[in-house]
Amino acid sequence: MKKSILIADSGGTSTDWCFVAENGERNYFSGNSYHPIHWGESFMQTEQAFWSEKSNFLADEVYFFGAGCFAEEKAVRMKEMLEQLGHQNVHVKSDLHGAGLALFAEKSGVFAILGTGSVAAYFDDGEVVELKGGLGYILGDEGSAFSFGRLLLKLLLENRLSTELTQEIHIAIGDRSEIISKVYSENGRNFVANLALQFGASESKEIQWIHELNITTFLNSIESLKNLKKGIAFTGSYAFHQRHLIKEILIGKQVPIINVIQKPIEQITDYFLKSAK
Repeated sequence: MKKSILIADSGGTSTDWCFVAENGERNYFSGNSYHPIHWGESFMQTEQAFWSEKSNFLADEVYFFGAGCFAEEKAVRMKEMLEQLGHQNVHVKSDLHGAGLALFAEKSGVFAILGTGSVAAYFDDGEVVELKGGLGYILGDEGSAFSFGRLLLKLLLENRLSTELTQEIHIAIGDRSEIISKVYSENGRNFVANLALQFGASESKEIQWIHELNITTFLNSIESLKNLKKGIAFTGSYAFHQRHLIKEILIGKQVPIINVIQKPIEQITDYFLKSAK
């Protein structure tokens, strides 16, 4: 390589970065989510401090893939913000494009991102040509970590869970008033989404049923995607931790599972380094 590059994969909760030096050495690090819902004066102040401490990772060129950047106006605004933070030669696309490159590179196929939020798409020749979901946590996000947490809390607060599980959850996250306060706080979305990790490995049949309902609802909603029957690939922490359940549900639908990766940053970096050769 003759120039340094900085690559970012930004989801609803955090951003994974990879700085590649001119000699090809990689440096991975993480930071705050750059999703548009977080934008504001305090966000910029926080990120200015972040990049002031990491000025050695300011690169010759930046490739940013972010949740909430599918619309052109959001991508343009993101580019402007990154330039304000000291970055140069910035290229912005959605996290959908990043996931597509990570999972298929120059090939085509169906993939889904199941992280804090959820979305699915058909990827062909480097572009997203069909999209399902991506409506955000108010209108959609079925099959996501947030959706799992929302289902769990609704059942809990409506007293529809067993006494044993109800007590276990209250001990872990607080009583009814504490839970509602956390849900509607500034960090409420992350609190709800984090429940998928907190209770994700539980052997409770009720918890497993909620995961199954969450994932099945999502998969039912994307059945019309082009070439889905040929298989689907996944990325995102929720998909990764629930990959065995996802595979089991897809077997029932006679849909092959192609691949599951937790975070696409390494594969996106691989793609750009191969393209630079």
